[in-house]
Amino acid sequence: TFILSMRLARPEGTTFSLIESLAGVKTRERDVQSQMPVEKLSGHILLAEDNQLIQQFVQRLLEKIGATVTPAANGRIAVELARNQQFDLIYMDMQMPEMSGVDAVETLRANHYTGPIVMLTANVTLEDRARCKEAGSDDFLAKPIDRQQLYKVTEKYMNKQ
Repeated sequence: TFILSMRLARPEGTTFSLIESLAGVKTRERDVQSQMPVEKLSGHILLAEDNQLIQQFVQRLLEKIGATVTPAANGRIAVELARNQQFDLIYMDMQMPEMSGVDAVETLRANHYTGPIVMLTANVTLEDRARCKEAGSDDFLAKPIDRQQLYKVTEKYMNKQ
């Protein structure tokens, strides 16, 4: 945790506000287009991520390439959703409240879930990667999210239109 204080000069009569959600953030279409896979993808992705801003960011990127995304705020919710719905791919944060991503993957695999699961995590040590693999994940994507890597990994597991 840290605090940053800055004095900002601004023209009189103007205001500024902090970004609290990605809903109002616009990207330049040509920037997004230049980083998208050549082909649009189709399929349903479960995105288990407890950080709402990261969840919104990743969901927005995945929807831009054609995926339908169902968010889950923790591993317990993700397990329930995966048991009751069909997903083509699961992105699972490694550390979440109530049930970690590692525990959620182990639970899903113990219940014979065979779909692809990709861990999303800021924990990028070799031990963390090995732990995710041992739990049953198919792949690993490091945070902060690299758009090109996200598209590449998603394309690996999804159907092209």
